[in-house]
Amino acid sequence: MKKYSKIILFVSVFFFSFASSVSAADIFLGTDKNQVNVNDTVSTVVYVNTLGSAINSAEGIIGFSKDILSVESVSLGGSVFSIWVEQPSFSNAIGTVSFNGGSPNPGFNGARGAVIRITFRAKKAGTANLTFNSASVYANDGLGTDITSARRSASVEVVEGSTAPVPSPVPQSTTNATPSAPVIVSGDMPDAEKWYSKNGSVFSWNVPGQVITNQLLLGTFPNSVPTVSYTPPIGNKEIAGLADGISYLHVRFANANGWGAIAHRKIKIDTVAPTDLAVSSSVTPDEYIKLSLSSRDKTSGVQSYKVLLDGNLLAETSLEASLNSSASLVVPAIPPGYRELSVRAYDRAGNSTEALVSVESPQIEVPRIVKYSETIVKGDRIGLSGTTYPTGDVLVFVQNEGEESKKYQVKADESGNFAFKSDGVSRLGLSSLWVVASRGENVVSEASARVYVRVNKSLVVRGALYAIEALSVIIPLILLVLVLIFTTYYGFHKFRMMRRKLRADLDTTEEESHKIFEVIKEDVKNSIQLFKKLSTRRKISDEEKDILETLSKDVEQAEKYFEKRIEKIEREDL
Repeated sequence: MKKYSKIILFVSVFFFSFASSVSAADIFLGTDKNQVNVNDTVSTVVYVNTLGSAINSAEGIIGFSKDILSVESVSLGGSVFSIWVEQPSFSNAIGTVSFNGGSPNPGFNGARGAVIRITFRAKKAGTANLTFNSASVYANDGLGTDITSARRSASVEVVEGSTAPVPSPVPQSTTNATPSAPVIVSGDMPDAEKWYSKNGSVFSWNVPGQVITNQLLLGTFPNSVPTVSYTPPIGNKEIAGLADGISYLHVRFANANGWGAIAHRKIKIDTVAPTDLAVSSSVTPDEYIKLSLSSRDKTSGVQSYKVLLDGNLLAETSLEASLNSSASLVVPAIPPGYRELSVRAYDRAGNSTEALVSVESPQIEVPRIVKYSETIVKGDRIGLSGTTYPTGDVLVFVQNEGEESKKYQVKADESGNFAFKSDGVSRLGLSSLWVVASRGENVVSEASARVYVRVNKSLVVRGALYAIEALSVIIPLILLVLVLIFTTYYGFHKFRMMRRKLRADLDTTEEESHKIFEVIKEDVKNSIQLFKKLSTRRKISDEEKDILETLSKDVEQAEKYFEKRIEKIEREDL
């Protein structure tokens, strides 16, 4: 039967279909609550995401935890399909829900298309799993190609005493009282003050046991009295084709005592994206791209702008929603060069419109090094200061001789001044430093020119080395002086010894000379006496007298000469 139903569906759709591109599609389950109370209800929707491809049908069987959940109802309200081979069905005994539907050409193409809506009631505490026993999505290509790429399940936690936001039974104070106003809830539109971009939903409420009928009304006035009656009373209403703007669903109950209070449920719908999106760009003084934005949204108002580059969010701004909205936005740094940015304007319902703008991202200026330590001693830190963009980030690179460079990050103050102190430098020689302006890992300026710092030995070591160098000169000098002193002393001592010896020799010579001269004088006297004796015997000739006189004079003169020479030597202190 299922096979024939599928054939009938494809035949009915084929006459309205044309071939389209085939890609892939996901089918998945979504719940309005992840946790519910026992006896409360939870709404589950089967969604399809066509991932950019048009589809014309889908079918499947959903399995659920039958011991924890039971199906209350299956609704087609708001479905993207309008053709049903067979109406969706369910079995609480087996724990399944089945569906098989489609749509004529051009089919459906979207990211979150509702297929059917299932209302479950929680029976007992536990974790209820909702899975696809089978499911297929078929392309709008005239062939019914199965393009299912993923099937995603869901789960619901059922607990005792949970405060899940679902309607609770309406209490009655006395048997004579009229019913209280119902609490109207919606799985697709849970917040009455929020704007939604879909124009239909299922609204539900709990019907107390004593209620015999109820009335509903959908209108644009906030305090209308409902007039459409339902007997027996209904617990939900599927509303489709809601107009953009604010509507109100009015519901009231009646029991044997009469009509009760009225519930007025606000419904805010906006299905149209913002219009007239305009974007212009400029460059700020610190080399950032600034975008001026404006757009209009006639229903819920423009609420935010987002800027994307290559599909990645760069920046966004939120504002008070208004029908005409302008804003300016500074884009975070992007690599230099021409870029195409995507700008999206969002209204309060989440609808968006997009515009592209081409910008030229400027090159970041190179930071300037103003002052640095030209020389330091080993173990000290290198100091550096400079200027860049106000409050900008600066990367400082330090490379000590024989080592890999190290990177540090500092931030400039509001005037653009930055300062840096390195770690202690442990290597002697030259250390080089350079700086780069940084606006993220991939957006940096060119590097500044390197500056060099000489790392010398420490003061203690330098003092010791100076002392060693000084001693290497002083010690030989001292030794030389000592040698000179010793040599002088030794020479003087030797001189004194020689002088003493010479004086002694001189005294001895003087004494011996006197003795010799005394002997010679004595010999001369004896010779004269001898001549005198001879003169008594014979007459001495004149020649002999002259010889004797001359000899006596020569002896006396020789003695005087030697005495003077000896006195002169003594005066000169030899």
